[in-house]
Amino acid sequence: MSTMGHELFPSIVTFKPRVEVNGGDMRSFFTLIMTDPDVPGPSDPYLREHVHWIVTDIPGTTDSSFGREVVSYEMPKPNIGIHRGKQLQEDAEDMQKTLRILPVI
Repeated sequence: MSTMGHELFPSIVTFKPRVEVNGGDMRSFFTLIMTDPDVPGPSDPYLREHVHWIVTDIPGTTDSSFGREVVSYEMPKPNIGIHRGKQLQEDAEDMQKTLRILPVI
């Protein structure tokens, strides 16, 4: 499991992770957006943000597998330095929900 600020090794992000939505209920729906703001490298990110994954309509209290994948998962491929990854979730009514990223094993 990973939370904000933790380093994920390449072996963890090779395959699409399972992302859990904690909080909300089955009437709440969430959007997950995973990006890399450090493309191609952290010291010169001239390509700015690269989108790795978008999943919409994730019911609250479930995980990303229950949503609709709009952009298929693309494994991050940092060739220079350590890259930051941003996982954004959106719930128009309440932004106090949390995400847990779980590796596929």
